[in-house]
Amino acid sequence: MLTKSEAGRLLRRDRKTIATALLDVTPDEAADGGQPARWRRSTVARALAAHERRTAPWRNGRGGNEIEQAADALERAAIRMEGALDRLRREPDLEKRRALFYAGLPEFGELDRAFLSANALNAHGELVAPWIDQTMRRVMAEVLDLVEMTIAPSGSVSA
Repeated sequence: MLTKSEAGRLLRRDRKTIATALLDVTPDEAADGGQPARWRRSTVARALAAHERRTAPWRNGRGGNEIEQAADALERAAIRMEGALDRLRREPDLEKRRALFYAGLPEFGELDRAFLSANALNAHGELVAPWIDQTMRRVMAEVLDLVEMTIAPSGSVSA
């Protein structure tokens, strides 16, 4: 969730441009107790793309639709992965957690593919790639911690 200022920094756009794009867009998280309103990345991306289609159609050479779809796919994949992690976190029985793990975590692959697709649209993807790798390693580390498994440098797995 992003404030207008955070969205401006992330997207390298002026905060006023972001504010104008979000003018008629209901926040995903309303302002509360002095805290500013917040929007999901996908909401900001859609609002900004619509704003640019109206005000700067020449900027849409690559198609804002493609970027919007990638942002939506990435957000959906992250939500699904968080759900899978929550299922593992809530299960008190180690053997049942391992059974869930062995049954497969398609959410992990979906998140990885969504990151790769979104990054392919990024003009500075080489700068973001290390962060993506680090994020995926952290997710895998949490999964392995939850199922109490380790992977040795040789690639062997111990439980």
